[in-house]
Amino acid sequence: MDPLRTGSPYQPAIEALESHPEKKFYNVSRLGGAKYDTLPYSIRVLFESSVRNCDGFLVKETDAMNILDWKTKQNRVEVPFCPARVVLQDFTGIPAMVDFAAMREAVRNAGGDPVKVNPACPTDLTVDHSLQIDFSKWPETVLKNQEMEFGRNRERLQFFKWSSKVFENISIIPPETGTAHQVNLEYLSRVVFDVKNFLHPDSVVGTDSHTTMVNGLGILGWGVGGIETEAVMLGMPLTLTLPEVVGCELTGTVSPFATSIDIVLSVTKHLRQADVAGKFVEFFGSGVSQLSVADRTTIANMCPEYGAILSFFPVDNVTLKHLKHAGFDKARLEVTEAYLKAVKLFRNYESSSREPEYSQVVQVSLSSIIPYVSGPKRSQDRVAVNNMKSDFQACLNEKSGVKGFQIAAEKQNDVVPVQYEGNEYKLSHGCVVIAAVISCTNNCNPSVMLAAGLLAKKAVEAGLVVKPYIRTSLSPGSGMVTHYLSSSGVLPYLSKLGFEVVGYGCSTCVGNTAPLPEAIRNAIKQGDIIACGVLSGTKNFEGCLCDCVRANYLASPPLVVAYAIAGTVQIDFDTEPLGTGSNGKSIYLRDIWPTRQELHTVEEECVISSMFKELKEKMEGVKAVLAESYEKVHRSQLIGIGIAPLQFRPGENPSTLGLTGREQFSIFFPPDLLPRMTLDIKARIEDLLIRDSATLFLRESFLPINNSRNTMSSGNDCQPQTLTKPALGEREAAELVDRVFGLKVSWIRSLPSYDDQNFHVRVSAEGADEYVLKITNSEDSQEPDLIEVQTQAMMFLSAEGFPSATPYLTKDGNIMSLELGGTRPGNKKYMVRLLTYLPGTPVAKITTNAQILYEIGRLAASVDKVLSEKFQHPSVKSLHRGQFIWNLANVPLLDQYIYALGQNKYRAVVEQVIEQFKDKVIPKLSNFRACINHGDLNDHNILVDSSSDSLENPQYRVSGILDFSDMSYGYYVFEVAIAIMYMMIESPDPLSVGGHVLAGFESVLPLTAEERGALFLLVSGRFAQSLVIAAHTALLYPENKEYLTITAKTGWKHLMTMFEVGQEAVEKTWFETAQAYTHHTPAP
Repeated sequence: MDPLRTGSPYQPAIEALESHPEKKFYNVSRLGGAKYDTLPYSIRVLFESSVRNCDGFLVKETDAMNILDWKTKQNRVEVPFCPARVVLQDFTGIPAMVDFAAMREAVRNAGGDPVKVNPACPTDLTVDHSLQIDFSKWPETVLKNQEMEFGRNRERLQFFKWSSKVFENISIIPPETGTAHQVNLEYLSRVVFDVKNFLHPDSVVGTDSHTTMVNGLGILGWGVGGIETEAVMLGMPLTLTLPEVVGCELTGTVSPFATSIDIVLSVTKHLRQADVAGKFVEFFGSGVSQLSVADRTTIANMCPEYGAILSFFPVDNVTLKHLKHAGFDKARLEVTEAYLKAVKLFRNYESSSREPEYSQVVQVSLSSIIPYVSGPKRSQDRVAVNNMKSDFQACLNEKSGVKGFQIAAEKQNDVVPVQYEGNEYKLSHGCVVIAAVISCTNNCNPSVMLAAGLLAKKAVEAGLVVKPYIRTSLSPGSGMVTHYLSSSGVLPYLSKLGFEVVGYGCSTCVGNTAPLPEAIRNAIKQGDIIACGVLSGTKNFEGCLCDCVRANYLASPPLVVAYAIAGTVQIDFDTEPLGTGSNGKSIYLRDIWPTRQELHTVEEECVISSMFKELKEKMEGVKAVLAESYEKVHRSQLIGIGIAPLQFRPGENPSTLGLTGREQFSIFFPPDLLPRMTLDIKARIEDLLIRDSATLFLRESFLPINNSRNTMSSGNDCQPQTLTKPALGEREAAELVDRVFGLKVSWIRSLPSYDDQNFHVRVSAEGADEYVLKITNSEDSQEPDLIEVQTQAMMFLSAEGFPSATPYLTKDGNIMSLELGGTRPGNKKYMVRLLTYLPGTPVAKITTNAQILYEIGRLAASVDKVLSEKFQHPSVKSLHRGQFIWNLANVPLLDQYIYALGQNKYRAVVEQVIEQFKDKVIPKLSNFRACINHGDLNDHNILVDSSSDSLENPQYRVSGILDFSDMSYGYYVFEVAIAIMYMMIESPDPLSVGGHVLAGFESVLPLTAEERGALFLLVSGRFAQSLVIAAHTALLYPENKEYLTITAKTGWKHLMTMFEVGQEAVEKTWFETAQAYTHHTPAP
C-alpha cells in the first residue's frame, strides 16, 4: 500500500528524519503518546504497520487504536497486519507460484492482460527443501548430492526459473545457496525498509515454521500457511488475534562451557513450562547484551519447538555492530539507527527508560545453564550431559511413552556383533548410528560451529576416529559457514572424522537421511537395539531420522562430534574416556574441548566482514565467469546460481587477448540467449578500451538438469541425461512378450545387465524357441534412431555370416516397440526388443588359450572393417555420439567420476592414466584411422563353443557376439585395445594376452606405427573407464554391485601391474608375441 496516499487519517503523523530530512516516516511514537511507550517492541511494529497501511477498508483506524490499547485488548480483538515481504521455501512455495500462473491463464482467457498478475508484496522463494543425502564420506560430496538434487527436481526447477523471468516483485534463490532462514538472515533482511525515501520497519511472513529465526535480528516475522501467504502476496493483510506478549528476562553470565544450543534448550524448557503457545515472546534484561546476533537467531529459530508465534529481540548496539560486519554501509547504518530511535524501536540497555509492560515475565538465569542435550523423543526433555548415561538407562527401564522404551532388565546389556567393511563391531543399547551437524539452528552461529571444528581438530591430532558405520554428515545453512570453517583450517579435520559437507539444505532435519548400511540396520532390528541419532537440529521425535533409530538427541555441534567419537550415548564424559589416542593413552572430552579463549581467537581471525559479503556477492555481484575451460560439475554449479559460464574461443586465452584480470567487462546478453552462442564482450581498464569484441562461448543452458540416477551408459553428451533402469518382474516381462510379440512364455529368467534389463525367454514347452527380451533404459529409449541403427547393424552382421542376434518382429511388424514399464503409477516408457538367443559359453567362463585370443582379435578387426566399409543406414550418423562416456576418446571425462574411488593408490594410478592420455593420445587422434566400433567386446559379450573333443588343448570358435549398445564412431585401434583389456581380466598371464589378440587383429588390419604407440595407454584407459564407471554406478545401483564390479576383482591388479612393469616392457611383450605370428598362425 502507498504510505503517502491521500485521505489517510494518519497522514499528519508523517515527518522527516532529523538527520536525513529527505527520508520520511510515520512518527508513531508521538502518535501513540504514553501508551506507546509501554507497548512491547513487537507490538510497536504491529502498530506502525496498521498506521502506515490504514486505508479505511482493509485496515481501519479502529484497528490501529486497538493495537495501541494492547494492554486491555490483548486476546480480545482481531487486528490486521501487513508484512513488508514474504519468504517462501520450495515445497510450500511452489503451490503459490502455480496459483499465480493459473491466475495469469484465467485473466488471459477472460480477455485481460496476464502480465498484470504479479505479487503485490515483495516475495523471495528459496529452493532448500529438496536436498537429500545420497553421498557422504566421498570427495566432491557436495557436487554429487547437487547433481542428484537437480536431476530429481528437473521440472520444479524449470518452473521456478520460468517464474523468476515472467513475474515481477519475486526472486528465486537457487539450490545450494542455503536454507531459506539463513538466506533471509544474511541477504534478504533490510531491518528498515527504504522505499522511495519512505522508511518503515522490516517484517516478514514465510511458509516455513522457522521463519522466526529473523526475529533475532530485530525483524518481526513468523511462519504461516500457504493460503495466508498467497493472501499477503495478493496485497491482503493477515488477520491475527492481538497476542499476549511474554517477556523473557535473561540475567547472569554465560558459563564458558555453555554453547548457544545449551542456552536454547534451557530457554526452550522454561518457555514450554510457562505455556507460551500462541503468544509473542520478547527478550530483555542484562543477559541479552551478552548474546551475539548469532546466539539470538539460534534462540529465535527454536521458537516453534516451544510453541510461541515468535521470539523477538529488539534492535540494539549488538545488532548494529552485526549489520556493520554484514556489509551495511555507513550511511545506511546511520539512517537505520536514527529511524529506529525516532520511533522507539531501538533498545538501549544503558538508558534509564522504563521497560515495556508484558502479559507475564519469565526469568532465565544464564549463570545456571550447563551443557545439555535434549531427548530422546522431545526437544523439551532436557538432559544434563553429566547425567546422560543414567538418564538413558532410566529411559530403557521406563515404560513406553514420551521418554521410555520398556526394555526388559535381562536384555539391557545385550550386544549384537555385526560385520561391516571387513571388520566386526558390537552394537548395544545407546549406540550412535547417526551423527549430523545440521540445521540453521547452529549454522548461523560461528562459535558453536567453530567449537565443533576445533574439537574435531584436537581429536584427529590425538588419534581418535569415528566408527565407519556411523552415518555422519555436515550440512551448513549456507556457504558462509563453509567459508569460515575452511578459512579457520578446521574443515579438513571434520572431514577426517566423516563430517563431510553434504550440501546446503535441510537434509537430515526434514528426514532426508540416507539409509543406514544394511548390515547395521539388520543388526539393530534383529537385536531390538535402541540405537541413537545425535544431531544439532530442531526435531527429534521417534523415527524422524530412520525407522530403526528410536532415540534421537538434540545437542550442540561439538557434542555431536563428541558422541560420534564415543560411539554411544551411554558414557559419562567426566569419568570415561572417548577412546584411546595414538600414544596409547585414554583421551577424555576435557582433553579436546576448546576453551572460550581459543574460540574467541579463531572467531576474530576467521569471522570477518568478507564472510558476510560472500552470499551477497554470490547473489547479485557476479554475473559471469570467463575461463578457458570448465569441468562439467563446476560449470553446472555456476549455472545453478545464475552465473553464466563463458568460455574463450578456441586458440584464445587471457594471454593472447592481453587480459590481466584487472579489467572491467561489459557483456552483451541477447534476450534469446542460447547454449553455444557467441557473445560480444568489451574489456576496459580505467576507460582504456583493451579489446572491442572478445567473443566467448556459452557452453550450457542456465538450468543444470542432470541425471536422476547419474549413470553414464549412453547419450550424446558428457552430461548424463535422465536415466532410469527398467525394473520389471518376471511376470510383467512375460506379459510384455505376449502383448507386444504375441508369444506365450513357458519359462523366463532374469539376466545380469548394466543399464538395461534383460530376460532369457523360452516360448514353447519343449524349449525349442529361445529369445532375449531386451528392455532399454529410459535415456537410451529416447533415441530410437540409435537403437534402430544398432539393431540393423546386428541384422547386417548376421547376413554377412557373423554370429549376431536378430530381432523377432512385433505384432505390428516392427523390430522394436516403446512400452510402458509396468502398471504402477509414474512408470516410464522403455524401448523393447526380442532378440534371438545365441547359444554358447561366455569367454569369461573358459580358460583362454592363444588360439581363441587370436580369433577374438580377428573378430574385432573383421566386425569393424565390414561395418565401416559396407554397412549403410539413413540414421548411421546417430553413431557420432560426441562425449559418450564409453568411447575411448573420452577417458579425460573420468575426472568427473573419480570421486567414487575415494583416496587411495588406485585413484592415483587412474589420475596418471588420465593425464598421460590427455598429453599423449588426444593430440594424435586425428592421425588414427576412423571406423565404426562395436565398443564392448568384453569376455561376457563374446560366446564360444568348442570345435574339438580335446580337453587338454580345446579349439574354440566364436558362436555369438552380444550387446551392441556401445556402438559408436571411433578408431580401429580402439577396438583392439578394448578387446585386449577385457581378455586380460580372467587370464592367469594377463600381460601376454595382448600379443595374441593383436596378432589376430593385425592379420586383418595391421596397425600404423602411431596406432601401435598409443596401444598401451588405450588399454590402460579402458581399464580406467571400466573400473571408475563401475565404482560410480555401484554407488547408485547397490543391488547390482556384484555384476557391475566384475572387472574390479582382477582389473585393479592388472592395471597396477601394467604400470609397475612399465610401458616399454609391456609393449615389448605384446609386439614380440604378435611378430611371432608372422611365421606361424594358429590353426582355425
